Amino acid sequence: MTKDPYEVLGVGRDAAGPEIKKAYRKLAAKFHPDQNPDDPEAEEQFKAIAAAYGVLSNPEKRSRYDRFGDTGDSASGFGGGFPGAGEVFSDLFDMFGRSARGGSSEDDRNLRATTEISFIEMARGGEKTLRYRRREPCTTCAGHGTADACSAPACSACGGSGQVAAQRGFFAFPQVCNSCRGAGVDLGDGCSVCRGAGVVEGRHEVTVRIPAGIAAGSRLRVRHGGHHSRGGGAAGHLLVEVRVELHPFFEVQGKNLYCEVPIHYPTAVLGGSVEVPTVDGRMVRMNIPAGTQTGSEFRLRHKGVGPEDGRGHQIVRVRIAVPKKLNADQRRILAEYGTALGDTPAGEKSFWKAIADLFE
Repeated sequence: MTKDPYEVLGVGRDAAGPEIKKAYRKLAAKFHPDQNPDDPEAEEQFKAIAAAYGVLSNPEKRSRYDRFGDTGDSASGFGGGFPGAGEVFSDLFDMFGRSARGGSSEDDRNLRATTEISFIEMARGGEKTLRYRRREPCTTCAGHGTADACSAPACSACGGSGQVAAQRGFFAFPQVCNSCRGAGVDLGDGCSVCRGAGVVEGRHEVTVRIPAGIAAGSRLRVRHGGHHSRGGGAAGHLLVEVRVELHPFFEVQGKNLYCEVPIHYPTAVLGGSVEVPTVDGRMVRMNIPAGTQTGSEFRLRHKGVGPEDGRGHQIVRVRIAVPKKLNADQRRILAEYGTALGDTPAGEKSFWKAIADLFE
């Protein structure tokens, strides 16, 4: 009994081309023989998927199937119409194959690195010089990998793709070309220095701009700071992950900076001022109003991190410092102050009354 191609791919009869192709790719990847070795049922399912796609991806065959229930071809299955090996191979090559002429993909050329910056460098921004090793074009063969330093011709066996269509029954699937070993080019004897690779390891140095207020874990991209590949062309990119050292005084949350400064008890009671360090390297005098309590927070506007036109604030939390040792005069004066205040601190009666009310 002939299978319905719409049912095989799991799409509706009004499905558009992109939806059909998406369904085909998903099922083809699931039932691909390389993913299911020695599984004849998966191979048969894959053949049905390929045949269904051959019908629905061809406007003429799809129209005829919708009208008459077959494609008018002589082969079996969907009224015939199993797509040619070249058509199937083309789609599978996009899914599983490498880039043409054996060139490395962009991800192969990209290089990843990590750099650690100080907290102050994070806050102020600046520049960081990175020194690392990457694949550079071989100067002997001008990056071509050939003995005569000329551009290598395409491999005659695979046409420069680096892969060939291998047959398994009547099904074709991509396989690395044995003639060029996936390079896609005929290197001949090859360069004696790089052995046909076209690249050698070399030292490289770049200067990276660190934006002010960059978050820990952020990645910076340096264009063309990555590896080169055989045959020339632009290098990949350098992807730099930024780590930020902790600071003993400052903490950062978004663009705001947080810190804690101690103040004397008389300053908290009577009011006054205190000097506060900033990431700019300068001290800022901050006013303390009378009656300030431990844990009170004050804001220094635009003293946080980030670009100047969008800089955050510095949040200063004050802590009343209790002296551990007093001389005789300090102890006498403080005792007189305690006597003048009395045994009950201001507001204590209302506090205990509120507690008692909770039990009534």
